[in-house]
Amino acid sequence: MTTTLTDLVSEFYEAPLNAVQKAEAHYRETLANWLDKKWTWYKALDEASRQTIPFSQFLNEAPAIQMNAVFDLSATLRIASVSSKSASLSGGLALGPIQTSGGFGFSSQRSEESVLKAASSITISNTATDLVRLLGKYGIDPTDESSVKTAVALLRGGTAAESDQNAEES
Repeated sequence: MTTTLTDLVSEFYEAPLNAVQKAEAHYRETLANWLDKKWTWYKALDEASRQTIPFSQFLNEAPAIQMNAVFDLSATLRIASVSSKSASLSGGLALGPIQTSGGFGFSSQRSEESVLKAASSITISNTATDLVRLLGKYGIDPTDESSVKTAVALLRGGTAAESDQNAEES
């Protein structure tokens, strides 16, 4: 794998933030599913029960989600080089039955290694996200079919009209 030092350092900071964004999207999807299922259950109750128990009473039962995370990231880059040199010289002389020869040789190896270590530790936390407070920020109080659809669509990142269209398609 080849990367630049700038890309590596950027990744140390982007990766945890991307993870938080994905976790937050998962939170909202979890809350949307909970609200949708709870509304389906509530609609199945008989009329007398629905008159005595308002749907808003169940909203406090929604899961409250809080994230506390510590990201410890590190990387070690090693740059190594090995150089090798060798040479030899040999010669011989022959005079009749007498021969002589000799040789000389050498070799040299050199290795170098550079090491770069980069590390980061990022602590991320947020306040607890509960459904009533989250929807309250947008002025939504899911008490009827229309407001529940609007809330579910908002949590899933769309609009109530898109939610109706998706329901018709499935």
